[in-house]
Amino acid sequence: LIHATMTREAARTDGCRTPRVLVLGGTQFIGRHSVAELVAAGYAVTAVSRGRTASPFVRVPSVNHVHCDRTSDAFTAWLCQAESFHATVDFCAFSPADVTPVLEHLGARAGHYVFISSDSVYDVCDPREATRRHGRLLESSAVRPEDSVRREELARADKYGSRKLEVEELLASSNAASGFRYTTLRLPDVFGPHENTGRQLALARRIRKNKRVGLSVGGRAPERISLAYAPDVARAVVATLRAGPAVQGLALNICCAEDITFEDFATTFAAALRRAEVRAYGRTSLPAALASDPARGSKFVSVDCGPIDGTLATRVLETWAPTPMVDAVERTAEWMVSRAKPQSQSGARNARGLMVPPELLHPDRHHAK
Repeated sequence: LIHATMTREAARTDGCRTPRVLVLGGTQFIGRHSVAELVAAGYAVTAVSRGRTASPFVRVPSVNHVHCDRTSDAFTAWLCQAESFHATVDFCAFSPADVTPVLEHLGARAGHYVFISSDSVYDVCDPREATRRHGRLLESSAVRPEDSVRREELARADKYGSRKLEVEELLASSNAASGFRYTTLRLPDVFGPHENTGRQLALARRIRKNKRVGLSVGGRAPERISLAYAPDVARAVVATLRAGPAVQGLALNICCAEDITFEDFATTFAAALRRAEVRAYGRTSLPAALASDPARGSKFVSVDCGPIDGTLATRVLETWAPTPMVDAVERTAEWMVSRAKPQSQSGARNARGLMVPPELLHPDRHHAK
């Protein structure tokens, strides 16, 4: 079944030809930031989600909500009767099966389709064929090996990256066959306010308890990595829609300008948390130095292909530039501390006395993404 809500104001703005954007998965983390950015930019948003996470936009007049599982027949039926959109932004497509209903039943009415992909696609491509600038992977590196045995071997080793690349390949073939308009945004690991996987909080916990922070990914500590800041991704989504035909058919790496070792990131994060706690409480109990273990898994970094190059995005998205990483980390720490109230105020400490944002204590009652 589909549950849809539309406010009177949203219906009125649709009638005034406000450009409408369909967002698939817009209640949590990057999707949440992007819906807010789209609304601020003057778009009317139709947000499709399963309805399991409370939306922070229920009182926003220009946001319509459709509660539906995209794998269901009901979603296909909804696509068939949906009106045309200026654009579609897809945060929760993980295989061609997720995208095929959009291609077949919405088609050109999807408008400019923005697919949120991952730098995991580079892990299923032959590193010997990779193209790098100053050690950073360029978008053209996402080409599978010609050797079928090697191709299957890499696909089995990283099913997530392989399926994301399958979606990219499907979109490219749809563009060639029917002119389907799309842009792919490839993201590395993302941090920022409303992070909902728990890995950001887990890192803060280890820092607080002075436990060793793991630095290893796939059995080794990567020399340097790329990261993305969630609000930057949201601004890149809007900039992509504004760029229109200039970026259609392209894949763009969206990341902080700086590549960094994970140890340096964790050290910067720890220092930012200390400053944020001093501002909030007048003191901090965080240790003065970071304890780390190169042999321990980081449980934060998921890809070991090395840093990616975001130069193309900054060139073709004329209104977009990434936030300096130091500022992004500072804002993230400020948000985490502001969301973690002392036990006497909210009970937001677990059994070990760690400050925990309430949406991670009660995910069904809060919206973290």
